[in-house]
Amino acid sequence: MEFPFKNVVVIGLGISGLSVAKKLNSIGVNVLLTEVKEDNEKKRIAVELEKKGIKVVFGKHKEEFLNVCDLVIPSPGVSIMEPFFKKAKELRIPIWSEVELGYQFIKNKNPMIVGVTGTNGKTTTVTLIGEILKKAGKKVKIVGNIGYPFINAVDNAEDDSIFVVELSSFQLYFIKEFKPFISCILNVKEDHFDWHPTFHDYIQAKSRILMNQTSNDYALFNFYDDISKKLSRKARARIVVIGENNPDYSAYIKDNFIMSNIGGKKKVIELEKIKLKGRHNIINLMFVLVTSQLLGVREEIIKNEVESFEGLSHRLERVRIHNGIEFIDDSKATNPSSLYSALDAIEKPVILLVGGKNKGSKFDLIATKLKNKCKAVILFGEAADEIESYLGVLNVSVIKEKKLGDAIKEAFGKAVSGDVILLSPGCASFDEFSSYRERGEFFKNEISRRIGNENAKVS
Repeated sequence: MEFPFKNVVVIGLGISGLSVAKKLNSIGVNVLLTEVKEDNEKKRIAVELEKKGIKVVFGKHKEEFLNVCDLVIPSPGVSIMEPFFKKAKELRIPIWSEVELGYQFIKNKNPMIVGVTGTNGKTTTVTLIGEILKKAGKKVKIVGNIGYPFINAVDNAEDDSIFVVELSSFQLYFIKEFKPFISCILNVKEDHFDWHPTFHDYIQAKSRILMNQTSNDYALFNFYDDISKKLSRKARARIVVIGENNPDYSAYIKDNFIMSNIGGKKKVIELEKIKLKGRHNIINLMFVLVTSQLLGVREEIIKNEVESFEGLSHRLERVRIHNGIEFIDDSKATNPSSLYSALDAIEKPVILLVGGKNKGSKFDLIATKLKNKCKAVILFGEAADEIESYLGVLNVSVIKEKKLGDAIKEAFGKAVSGDVILLSPGCASFDEFSSYRERGEFFKNEISRRIGNENAKVS
């Protein structure tokens, strides 16, 4: 393609920003990359980028960078509330997300795109759709917020490639022409008030997945979720409903089966054969089923892949069982609604580890759930005092610790056979860890260290 911009400012030296800078540099664009945090690894990367002709500036995102700039591409973690963005808008400088940039490189090939957004469940849904399509012999690229930038997949894209894209609100906020053939809005719950000024702004960002679709496309909505249901009114695409026991919906639950209306009513997946825990995951699987059917995958393939799927690391992942105590890593639960779903999926008494860095979320709605499901709640990290203020008076033990390691130690002291020690923080990890993955691995390692070398197989 003939790229229309000559001077681009890329914000953030993470996976996304690094990929964007390299791609644009390779086609002759002048790139200035700005990064707030400076550490040894980033300085090393900066040296390599400078050798390629990419200018790297550490420190504040300065408005003067906009003086010679045709386009701004921010990394997902940089908040819209940054003054830098306000100035860019005043100067009428376009702002694209990395996803929009990737789309611009392939749009003339009429790409087949499945876009999945939602507060919770995106990664599980995207991963399983991708695996099913691969099993069906499709040429699949799983990209986006899942950790592999869209821009990295454009060079070897073929006309029959299918892109399955996990989309955060940050990425959707700055799209312009990006258009999925199938869009999925799994759910919309309160989250990311550290990035969006209001919940309405967050909802509007999620709804942008629909804005470029036409009547030739499909839009899938979760009618169990009030906001997803309301957003269906914005759709110009063909509406596909995931919902309750209603035979008019495209997918619904009846007689312990996930039913489908795509190509005629039929039972497809037996609930008892699903390994994933929780009602929220059943809903995710309904999206997986319908999306795969719309893309022409045989139901036998879908059924086999769904029934064999055991879930992803750090998402209600059973770590092990020791002396009758079950340890579950749900470090991916970075907001209260995800924590709520985790508790809903567990039937045994829970010793809950919750805390970290709050993203502006409120925890008042989980107080009743904690009272009914937990025998102890151990708060940790930067948000411990704030979370405690939401809980009121509980009839369970509430303990506060500064670090996750201390919280795990406390949990070991309280657990007995038949209990579950659940890490489901409901918060971001950035007060103590670099990511939810690092936090989850720390939890696993601590469990192993404390149990020692005893034979503690999961059964």
